[in-house]
Amino acid sequence: QLSAIQSLQQARNGRARAFRTVQQSILRYLLDTGQLRVTPQGNLEPLPGMGIEQTASLSFEQDAA
Repeated sequence: QLSAIQSLQQARNGRARAFRTVQQSILRYLLDTGQLRVTPQGNLEPLPGMGIEQTASLSFEQDAA
């Protein structure tokens, strides 16, 4: 059981790392191409057609509740 719990936690950590890497890549691309825009409130100003969603948690468990 401990091994299964550790494997699950490692998978969750890997998913969170991958999600963060994608976010960083998008921001780096926008910065490198001169398209990164920030509002006076410090929020990312989306490009036309670019959706921004809040992500409170990377856990699937919140959906099950």
